[in-house]
Amino acid sequence: MSEFARHIAAVWGRRLAVLAVGLVLAVIVYYGVIFTGQLPDHRLISGWNDTLLHMGSFGLLALLILPLVRRRFVPLLALIIFAAAIEAAQAFEPQRTASLSDFAAGLLGIALSWFFLRAVQTLKSRMSEKSLKT
Repeated sequence: MSEFARHIAAVWGRRLAVLAVGLVLAVIVYYGVIFTGQLPDHRLISGWNDTLLHMGSFGLLALLILPLVRRRFVPLLALIIFAAAIEAAQAFEPQRTASLSDFAAGLLGIALSWFFLRAVQTLKSRMSEKSLKT
């Protein structure tokens, strides 16, 4: 692949990642604050639907944001503040309720994504060290 093609792939890959982050943020804000209807519930996760949605959405958001930055402290802090802001906004909606367990589920999703990315990074560095030794 030529240098130009690599540059185009990197630029468009980053733009698509930023677009994906924006889309996930919009979905979280819509379903977390604006949408007042009943979320669908499945019998296998009955009672855990809201918690799993918080964990999954914030985990996905972290998986999209964290690889885009070198220093991860500020984005992690921003994700935590965003999770708290969603719960705070729900406290002011008459049809919604703020919940500490939903906030904790968001934090768990963020933490699981962070650990997953760290594990992938560690495996990549170990594999590159092995390939350099052989």
